Amino acid sequence: MNSKFYTSFVVDTEDSEPERQFTGVIELRGHGAEPPDADEIGRLLARKLNLEAGKVRVLTWSRLH
Repeated sequence: MNSKFYTSFVVDTEDSEPERQFTGVIELRGHGAEPPDADEIGRLLARKLNLEAGKVRVLTWSRLH
């Protein structure tokens, strides 16, 4: 089952620029009925963006119906 979430997250940068904030809808494929927690969403986003897991911090997320 696919689930869509409205998500707001920041990516911590190593250089002198401030962290970057993103918002938008993400879709998780094959996710069960249990909603993921912020850490799990952060890990998934980091993997898709080719970043270390600690570089992505999820601020808010909510399931879309």
